[in-house]
Amino acid sequence: CGLHRLERTPTPLRRRTTNSMPHALASALTGLLLGSSGLAANAYIPTEWGPHAYTVSSGIGENTNVTVVKHRAADEEPAEGVHKVEYCIVGAGPAGVSMARHMHIAKRSYALLERADVPGAFYTKYPIHRQLISINKRHVPIDHPDFRLRHDWNSLLSDDGSGPAPFTTRTKEYMPNANHLVDYIAEYAEDMANETWYNTDIAKVERVVPGDEDSDFLLTATNGNRFQCQVAIMTTGMHAPNPFQFEGGHLLTSYDLLPPPGPENEAMFEGKNVLILGAGNAGFETADAIRHFAASVTILSPDDVRIAWQTHYVGDLRVINSCHVDAFQLGAADSIETMPEAREKGFHNVIAFRECDIDGLSKICLYPKDQPELATNDELFYKYLEEDTAANGKFRKGFDIVIKSLGWRFNDTIFDEESLRPNVNGEPVSLMTGNTAPTSQKTRRFGKFAMMKGNYESVGVKNLFFAGASAHMRDAKRSSGGFIHGFRYVVRVLFRYLEYTRHSVDWPGKTVSMTSKNVASLLLHRAKTSSAIYQMFGELGDAVLLNYPKKGMATYLEEVPAALCLPGHTKLTKGLPEGFIDTSPSTFLCEGRDRMFMTMAYRHDFHGWKVLEPSFRIGSTHPSNAANSTTIHPHIDYVHGGTSRILETYHFNEDFLARFDRLWDRSFLLTWLDSALKARSVGISDYIRFWVADFKESHPNNWFIQKFVDVTTLSSTLAALLGAGLVLRVGKGVTKPKSRRR
Repeated sequence: CGLHRLERTPTPLRRRTTNSMPHALASALTGLLLGSSGLAANAYIPTEWGPHAYTVSSGIGENTNVTVVKHRAADEEPAEGVHKVEYCIVGAGPAGVSMARHMHIAKRSYALLERADVPGAFYTKYPIHRQLISINKRHVPIDHPDFRLRHDWNSLLSDDGSGPAPFTTRTKEYMPNANHLVDYIAEYAEDMANETWYNTDIAKVERVVPGDEDSDFLLTATNGNRFQCQVAIMTTGMHAPNPFQFEGGHLLTSYDLLPPPGPENEAMFEGKNVLILGAGNAGFETADAIRHFAASVTILSPDDVRIAWQTHYVGDLRVINSCHVDAFQLGAADSIETMPEAREKGFHNVIAFRECDIDGLSKICLYPKDQPELATNDELFYKYLEEDTAANGKFRKGFDIVIKSLGWRFNDTIFDEESLRPNVNGEPVSLMTGNTAPTSQKTRRFGKFAMMKGNYESVGVKNLFFAGASAHMRDAKRSSGGFIHGFRYVVRVLFRYLEYTRHSVDWPGKTVSMTSKNVASLLLHRAKTSSAIYQMFGELGDAVLLNYPKKGMATYLEEVPAALCLPGHTKLTKGLPEGFIDTSPSTFLCEGRDRMFMTMAYRHDFHGWKVLEPSFRIGSTHPSNAANSTTIHPHIDYVHGGTSRILETYHFNEDFLARFDRLWDRSFLLTWLDSALKARSVGISDYIRFWVADFKESHPNNWFIQKFVDVTTLSSTLAALLGAGLVLRVGKGVTKPKSRRR
């Protein structure tokens, strides 16, 4: 009778057990607790003890009104044997454990579900050759924790300071070994061990009530465990290799099946001629690793090789993996070849493979798929090889090993097609939009991602969200959302969005008097230190809501998705399918409010070989010409709330160290804010502002107008000149002149 409290104690990550206490005793104890602690009658008690180990303790005078069960009750009662929580987080990689920590700190009801027996299992195998391409810079110009994260691409976030020390304390390597990341993620995940279910491979996701979009999700694992939740968050990453099927595909070796570095890897490639399909980092990483043993290595790509220092996209080829480019250009018998026809149709629709005999040796040869007779007619095939001029005859001699390294995709096979079929423009489609996209660009770009809105919610599936690399659809080939240093902020933004919309928790920010000095101080501080808007440039930004929550006040909100505050952002996301409509809840924070939105960007044409040319590398050396800045720099869009039009954009001058704390940064920003806020405070008419903006837009080639016509300044000047005879009201247009008498 003295047993009145259950305490959770973490169990080792690799030795988690289920049913660690007999079911009858568990039921008796939880029944006693419900009777003594005043828990709601509908509070959920797991019917299986699940992944928790409990210690029973007693004591006179101890507080018995504790949260014995941390699962929140929802509207629907769970089926027998189902574990019910508010949030299901699928995947315990870096994004999953990050989301779990945010939930853990906020004391939300969640379950973190992982198919492997450790967190971050992807990195226990990949990259195959163990070299990460994420920066680990230990010494930075500003000793500020957020600024440090601009150059620490591996550490995960913890808003309360809990968790392990920053990743930079683990190794001095600038590009560290993946084993360090595995250890770091495991330590980071320890605090969430009680809510984590390992060896739980989710095989099916469906609705409790099929077809009802407001119904809970029901997730079923291969081991029989089932989980019911109101919100499902997919943090599974891009772990499934692209399933391209080749004729003769049995002759190929997939990147994910390569042996790790060691004697087996060396013996496999010793003296061999190797062909690698795919010119991404995985393909080049493999080429660099095996060039020590192979006789020759050829990389075949459907596109020209995209190099990160030219494109500013961290997922493109990084210098650390580009020794093969060096060897190719210096004539070291290694090569890079492109196949333009595969750019439109895909490798698997252009080439096929068969065994061939070259100089008495068994080889793997490729041939055009549109000539199927070559697969069976040896005479025609060898004649084709003899006459083949592709790649100057490099394919004529065949290859000993052909490796497929064609990228990764989101795995949507777990979703029940009946109840979770998304909808785009009224047409039911698979989560994988590439299954219906008619053009190669749509297939290649979006065939690997699930479609989602600006709040990272699935298109057509309510309360299904994506985070981590799974959410990279929003900024693919543009920003850093496919990598830890980018998606750690997307995870936090999604968590804040859920807190704001489901739990009425205010978005982090600050409210100040709406003066130029106050607003400038906040903008300058964030421009100088923020890692989120620096790494997720163009995707996340800071919003300043003017005259909110009341007139004369401004509210500064940090790390807001551009899609929810910046008009036209969907159009700026290149490659979206035709007719795609982003139905994100734009009323979320910014709708109808005059606002400023600060994000970062490179100049639109700052790419290619010319980025190293002295005459082009530096676009601006003074704030008066800051719009020509080439390297990453902040810019502020002034958005009219009534019409959601961007009226003007202010650019910070580029700064090599990205500190933006020079005297002129402050003085020019203050001047612009004085003009913008003054124009607004005197009630400047929409009519005048739009007329000036339209005038500027209608003369795009007039250098004088583009350089010297400032929308805010000219509008406020016109308003002042007309003010003696006009009463200007925001959103009301222009009234008739009123005469005055002395």
